[in-house]
Amino acid sequence: MDNLKIIILDDDSLIRKTLTKLLEKENHKIYNAENGYEAIDIVNKNVIDIVITDIQMPEIDGLKTIEEIKKISPNTKFVVITGYSNDSTPIKAIRLGVNDYIYKPFELEEFIYCIKRNQSIINLEKKNIELERENIMNHKLAAVGTMTNSIVHDIKNALTTVGGFAKMLKNSDLEREKMNRFIDIIINQTNVVMEKLVEILDFSRGEIGLKFELEAISEIYEDILIENRDIMDMENIEFNIFLSNNLKNKKIYTDKKRLKQIINNLLSNAKDAMDKDKKKIDVKLNLKNEDIIYIEISDNGKGIKKEYLNKIFLPFETFDKKQGTGLGLSIVKQIIEKNNGTIEVESKEEVGTTFKIELPLNIENLKILQK
Repeated sequence: MDNLKIIILDDDSLIRKTLTKLLEKENHKIYNAENGYEAIDIVNKNVIDIVITDIQMPEIDGLKTIEEIKKISPNTKFVVITGYSNDSTPIKAIRLGVNDYIYKPFELEEFIYCIKRNQSIINLEKKNIELERENIMNHKLAAVGTMTNSIVHDIKNALTTVGGFAKMLKNSDLEREKMNRFIDIIINQTNVVMEKLVEILDFSRGEIGLKFELEAISEIYEDILIENRDIMDMENIEFNIFLSNNLKNKKIYTDKKRLKQIINNLLSNAKDAMDKDKKKIDVKLNLKNEDIIYIEISDNGKGIKKEYLNKIFLPFETFDKKQGTGLGLSIVKQIIEKNNGTIEVESKEEVGTTFKIELPLNIENLKILQK
């Protein structure tokens, strides 16, 4: 078993010397203190495993000393040795979390057994902490492994799409309009790869940078339509995007690239959730309270299981998706909150999922949003 760091706290120097010699034979590191203040000072400077203390001492008694040391070092064990007889003292000691209580006079074998018992408890606790750390590390490694596989899968799919459309552009006599649409798809899939890499970088930095500018909502609407229309068509998904008339001339103070990342991420999740013959995704952009844009993205996919709903915005949660980093929704939430906005989700299995987002048109309108 590991050797311990032990304080012997007693105003009787003979007891300190006797117990020190006894414990040093067991190869423990011993600190001596003749009053509570000295013991507290030692604990402030060292990691102490066990404090052996008397109760009746000048300046500050043993129980008060224990109370103060516990504030500094909650994992330290305490063995009380006393000849002081008071019915309430053991009860007070137990309430403070004292591990053992020995009355003077005592047999040295009894004392050694007491220390070894506490040593076993300490070693077991240390082992449990090590196992817990190993378990956390294994979970992290497993999560990284899963995320790596998902990234490779996503990038491979995107590059396959890019390669397929590039071949069609090279080998076909296409109309100019169709050619431009294929080029848009290639650009969009290139952006998908970039967004996956950005997700990882954002998460690794732990901070998402935003560049706020005044942006036309109608232009954001057009970009979302163009970037997703053909992909949805290829997947046989009915894709509807609606912009209310009262938003067509409005502008929003936001990071346009990041706002599009939010919507495209949610659309990608909706697309991946489809397993029906008749697939449908709707995006609605409406004005709320004159100063807030309300965005609703809904699908008729397989829905999210109830047990996943309260943790879908946590990192590495993929809720049964076969692909994806598990970082997307976590980053979506962070971006929305940095825009002083909110996001909610409603879902029912085999019916579909709806994400509801509210963002202030002006970053200063947080108070309106919070109402």
